[in-house]
Amino acid sequence: MVAGVVVFIEREGDRPARASLEVLGEGRLIASTLGAPLVAVTAGPPDADARDDRDALGRRGADRVVALRGAALGAPTAWQPHGAALYDAIEPARPLLILMAATPAGRDIAPRLAARLGGAFVAEPSIECGPRGDLVLSRPLFHARWLRRLTVTEIDRPVVATVSTGAFAPSRGRAGDAQLQWIDVPVRAAAPLAVLDETDDDGADLDRATVVVTVGAGVRSDRDVALVRDLAERLGGAFGATGSACAAGLAPRSREVGVGARHVAPRLYVACAASGSLAHLGAVAADAEIVAINTDPAAPIFRVASYGVIGPVGDVVPALIEAVP
Repeated sequence: MVAGVVVFIEREGDRPARASLEVLGEGRLIASTLGAPLVAVTAGPPDADARDDRDALGRRGADRVVALRGAALGAPTAWQPHGAALYDAIEPARPLLILMAATPAGRDIAPRLAARLGGAFVAEPSIECGPRGDLVLSRPLFHARWLRRLTVTEIDRPVVATVSTGAFAPSRGRAGDAQLQWIDVPVRAAAPLAVLDETDDDGADLDRATVVVTVGAGVRSDRDVALVRDLAERLGGAFGATGSACAAGLAPRSREVGVGARHVAPRLYVACAASGSLAHLGAVAADAEIVAINTDPAAPIFRVASYGVIGPVGDVVPALIEAVP
């Protein structure tokens, strides 16, 4: 097997999607740790400029850019035709690891690609690079009571993984050009894809927010929820909620921050009446400054918080709002 790392790049209009650039940044770190090449694969219609892709992705860390081009690839990204074309492109090389963003398209393509490759599929794992060049993917199970780990470098088949959006920052760029490979994708008979409906993503601002203020299940009143929202607005941030808070009807599911929901990578994370379970904090970037507000001094979140305030949300949050200039 070729010990390479492949990142599938989705498109937003005529440019690489930010979610895919985040994955490419993580792929660069992994490839450097393993001493392996990093290959970015893009897909688009014949008139999509492959040289622009090469330049943009090369600056973000790709060693090689594979441009899949075909008339059918201008359609919304899905297994047919994008995933099938990706399989045809990478199957001869048998890469060690294939990464893609955990978008609706990525979640459609990744498990099917793993099955076609005879490989393993891991959904939105935590990624650890060991000092000896080993790569470990881990994922919590049973409400985060168990942790399943997979050492990629110790198995003899490809691993396909989706990476949570907002979990990593795009790489800053580097000097040097990536190699470019163009592959023409023939038109295949496939079921037509129709867009039946389009809705706005109410929680999209969480993906890029530098400040996130989250409400937990410890909040009991609509007044306190409104205070948390006001604090988020005053700080110029986004409003989020834990899974338990969403289950209690305090916020819509589109606002859920948690493993299996949205992952966030803010500079400042304010958790209001959240206990601090792994299922929640596992979706918050490790370098975020966490401010915890809770009435329970023994709440687990205080063990990871940079700053903690013991008290009810209804008393603490108004004081914070007043203190913000």
